[in-house]
Amino acid sequence: MEITSHYKTVEKTSHKGINHLMVKPKKLQTSSFNLKASSFNLKDRYYSASPQIIKKNRTPNRFSLERVSPFLLLGFFLVGLFPYMFITGIGTIHTTLFLLLVFAFLEVNLLIFDFAIWNYFKGKKIFHVWLIEVPLTVLVIHLLV
Repeated sequence: MEITSHYKTVEKTSHKGINHLMVKPKKLQTSSFNLKASSFNLKDRYYSASPQIIKKNRTPNRFSLERVSPFLLLGFFLVGLFPYMFITGIGTIHTTLFLLLVFAFLEVNLLIFDFAIWNYFKGKKIFHVWLIEVPLTVLVIHLLV
């Protein structure tokens, strides 16, 4: 493989103590292994994508309303419902420790099942996701309140 470099920078100091950068052409350098120049081009390999193309391909991270599901909404609702049930004592669960365990269990399982269902449908069949999750959400709310 032959690698050529067009310029070599040399620093020279004059008799007055001023540093000057001198640019001189560099000789051809060879390495221990050879490749055909037509099959391997460093410029094409490393500089093929320009910064303008890379910037255009980036999409900003935005919250998508398509990702909202009943389990996700129920998870946010439970964050407010359980402290309310804990403070007022209203609801079907009156034991504090059991209420905290149910809250942790429901939050974790709702989020896991939500992401599992969304990954199963690959986020494309939103109606089917809502059709599965709405009855289960209503059942959880009915059993808690």
